[in-house]
Amino acid sequence: MSYTIEKKFFNWVNPRSLVASKYIIAHEAGNPNNTGADSLDREISAMNNGRSVFVSHWVGGGGRIVQTAPVGKLQYGCGPNGNPYSYAQVEIARTNNKARFKQDYAAYIWLLRKLAHEAGVECKLDNGMNNGIKTHEWVTTHLRGTTHVDPYSYLASMGISRSQFAKDIANGLEEETPEKDWGEEGYYVKKHDMVEGCKSFGLYSDKDLKNKVATKDAHTILVVESLEKKSNGCPVFKVRYGAKFYYMTANKDYVLHREFEDLYFTSKKDKLVTLTSAGLYKDVDLKTKVDKIKKNTRFEILQLAHKANGCPVFKVKGGYITANRNNVKAYTDK
Repeated sequence: MSYTIEKKFFNWVNPRSLVASKYIIAHEAGNPNNTGADSLDREISAMNNGRSVFVSHWVGGGGRIVQTAPVGKLQYGCGPNGNPYSYAQVEIARTNNKARFKQDYAAYIWLLRKLAHEAGVECKLDNGMNNGIKTHEWVTTHLRGTTHVDPYSYLASMGISRSQFAKDIANGLEEETPEKDWGEEGYYVKKHDMVEGCKSFGLYSDKDLKNKVATKDAHTILVVESLEKKSNGCPVFKVRYGAKFYYMTANKDYVLHREFEDLYFTSKKDKLVTLTSAGLYKDVDLKTKVDKIKKNTRFEILQLAHKANGCPVFKVKGGYITANRNNVKAYTDK
């Protein structure tokens, strides 16, 4: 299942950059005197009024999720050695009601896993020094700078052992089995002809986007070969760069889709004139250059052809030339 995340940002928080996004921190409120039906709202109110310690998310109240600060920015919840590396920090409010806890716990697991996927870290709990989901206890033990050991004791009091918590973090709960709607999560879910970076983005040799081989600047345009999926089902684009194929994010925050008609002539014209110097190629995929054409050179267009990836090119006397509107102007005689 999926959850609605309520947005109630603390207006006094001044977002500051992280050193790196390595961890998702699992907390619990630690207040045995606040376990009623309104414990979530009371905890959030107390944190807001305190104006010092804060986290990105709260869970409670029968499965509600409230976001109180931006993710990917500095939060003050797990000490000076953990805060700069924590993409998100999640508190679960206490309850003395087992049925309400079951709802809260399901939302807690869902949110921790969702944030881990967003941050690109493992859904593994307290897994050595690797990036992943960490408890406040792990921070105290391994990074120091804090003394808290939550959330294990509270979870244990409600019947959740350490091993069960780790298993649920790794695998999710039964309620999470329906396939995630990645379109609703902000990803492209169908193939487009091309993508353009709206900010810098990485090119990777693998579908899970772990092995980065290059970083491309904003406004770089690449031709899409196919829409693929990570091992967790998240969509990624397979793109051509040079003579090789790579993988990149399909997240709409990073890339905009473009179709061939946005940048290329997609119908046959009679003639063209080059707007820049351009290559003349022996093959339709524009790999074997046979000549360099100067700016303002005119050709009669013999045919509109297409590369193997569907990108339009013009066939002219002597070979093939790009149909990119930035390089050529195609027109029809009247």
